[in-house]
Amino acid sequence: MAKMDYYVWEESCAAVKRWREKGLVTVPISVNISRADFIYFRGQDVLQPLVEKYGLEPSDLHLEVTESAYVDHQEMVISQINSLHKRGFPIELDDFGTGYSSLSMFSHMNIDVVKLDMSFIRQARSEQNDKMLQHIITMCKAMGLQVLSEGVETEEQLQRLLSMGCDYVQG
Repeated sequence: MAKMDYYVWEESCAAVKRWREKGLVTVPISVNISRADFIYFRGQDVLQPLVEKYGLEPSDLHLEVTESAYVDHQEMVISQINSLHKRGFPIELDDFGTGYSSLSMFSHMNIDVVKLDMSFIRQARSEQNDKMLQHIITMCKAMGLQVLSEGVETEEQLQRLLSMGCDYVQG
């Protein structure tokens, strides 16, 4: 799995370089980092040379880390995430709200974006669900984090999230 992830990272960097060479405007690309990646190799020892090889800045590659990556080997994962962040790689906490969801992660890891799992927006709309979603967004914003919601499929969902202060949507 880690070798496949490395392949995706390298292809992503190569694509951004090709696009820029063609004079195209690029935006940062988000790539996933799995629990296996932290175990198999040290992220900063692989990702930094990749962005340098293709003439990119670390900010061109957003790193999506799932909450589950934090469960095992916490100290190692926290150390690597914080090292990558310190080197300029934006960190996105992916699928927030499913499974582990430990709020203590926020005090240990340098995170830039919280990606709300699509289950939040796909649940049947209710006052209770809206309150929970609003509180999560408010908490993230109070901590200076950007919020992205996955799974948005309708204009009503988009407007609902924007009214709650969600910064970005995906879907």
